[in-house]
Amino acid sequence: MVAFALAFSASVSLFYNIRRYTTGLDTISPDPGANAEWWWPGAPAPLVVWIVGTLSFGILVVLLARSASIGSRFPATAIIDVSPERTQPS
Repeated sequence: MVAFALAFSASVSLFYNIRRYTTGLDTISPDPGANAEWWWPGAPAPLVVWIVGTLSFGILVVLLARSASIGSRFPATAIIDVSPERTQPS
């Protein structure tokens, strides 16, 4: 639930940030680049940047949440000790 809230808030923030720098905040549109006043001519459209950024961050959050939940299933004693005194030859 926290991962979803984090990904959603990042998506909304990215949307408004892209829209702020392409059209200003005076227009209302589901496309952050609709009637763009400024954007790079060779770059992907603002909508593409927003979708790719949203999906990438969402996938990252899900993967990190899953790895944290997997790591919590194993006790700390299951981790191999590689401290210098254990790796030095006797």
